[in-house]
Order: sequence, then structure tokens, then C-alpha cells
Amino acid sequence: MPAAVLREVQALRLLQHENVVRLHHVAPHGSGILLVFECMASDLGRVMTAARRGLAEAQIKTYMLMLLRGIAYCHQKSIVHRVRVQ
Repeated sequence: MPAAVLREVQALRLLQHENVVRLHHVAPHGSGILLVFECMASDLGRVMTAARRGLAEAQIKTYMLMLLRGIAYCHQKSIVHRVRVQ
């Protein structure tokens, strides 16, 4: 298992905040690992796609506050959040 993967799993185990999806379990799976996360009814991408007329200003503010609180918590734990761009 690459060291970077092990570091990321260890970092995920440390995170316990209402605005960060929680990692519940890690198990070997073939030549890789299986990560079991908290079940979420939806994600922000789906919410935005479903909002045909866009989100209301109040919704945008609420989602931004949740995002920023989650990222701030990660930073407090010395974890830098990054997004993979495809």
C-alpha cells in the first residue's frame, strides 16, 4: 500500500466534525482497500443539478458556511483539503 494512501486514511480517521463526512471502517479489498463512509442522502453536486432555477441566496450562504466550517476544521487538524479536477 503506498505511503500516501496510508497517510490519507490516517487523516480521515482523525476527522470528526459535523461538516466532514465521517470514515467508519477500513478493510482490505483485493490489492486495495475499501473505505466505508457515513451514508449521505445526497451531495452538493446533486443538489445543484436538481435546482433547475438555481439555488436561493439563503441556500448558497448555508452551503458555503458548511463548506468553510468543514475546511477550517481540516486546517485546524493540519490537513489541507484538495479537490481533484478532471
